[in-house]
Amino acid sequence: MKKSTLIKSAAAVISAAAISVTALAGCAASSAGSSKALDASFSYAKDKLTSFVDTQGIRSSEFADKAFFAAEAASLLVNEKSTQEELQRAARVLSLDSIVIADAEGTVVNCYPEDNKGKKIKETDHIYFNRIIKNIAEKCMTDPEKVGDSNVYNIKAGVKRAEGGEISVGYTTDEYEKVTGAAVAGECGVNTVVFSGDTVLGSTLEGAKAGATMEDLGVKADDFSKDSFEMTVDGKKYDCKGAVVDEYAVLTAVAK
Repeated sequence: MKKSTLIKSAAAVISAAAISVTALAGCAASSAGSSKALDASFSYAKDKLTSFVDTQGIRSSEFADKAFFAAEAASLLVNEKSTQEELQRAARVLSLDSIVIADAEGTVVNCYPEDNKGKKIKETDHIYFNRIIKNIAEKCMTDPEKVGDSNVYNIKAGVKRAEGGEISVGYTTDEYEKVTGAAVAGECGVNTVVFSGDTVLGSTLEGAKAGATMEDLGVKADDFSKDSFEMTVDGKKYDCKGAVVDEYAVLTAVAK
């Protein structure tokens, strides 16, 4: 073999080796970059969820205060002598769907809409507030009821009237998700899933829908105690990190 041929062959081998080393270095750099991105995303998401848990009691109290304020405000605007026009105006000003005023005997003496007027409060969908009539409570609120698959909830709250009896109001709001934690996933960043127990409460990761379970996502409870783990959602593979915070859990994901 000629000397020039040997030199060319050696150069080709060296060039191929250099390309391989460069490729391996690129893969290593990409992996390190993904790992740093995952660590940063996870740290941010965990801090946000921890902050939510720490302030959940305050959020819940503030939500209830707003509901009672709506009932108290209605009591200042309308009474048993108010016309339907006045009741409707109050409902519009306070963004209410319903107003029910019952006397000390539990009879609905005025309401908007007016279909319950003359009935006993226990015969209406404001039956919960019969406990105010019975002096069991000065004010109370029903458990929020979710409207279908939306993020809106039906709320009812009532307070005792100075004249006796009660006034209760009903309205819809999307503010309750700030209490339940369903909205916190959006605050935690992209590709984040927040669980309540083993059920997805909120998610910014495509394919991980609210209501799905850890099992649906191929995630196990002990994954959250690992440094990292893998997850496949809709055929896409992700590297993940997770943590448990009180009764919640959070994971962040980076596509592989």
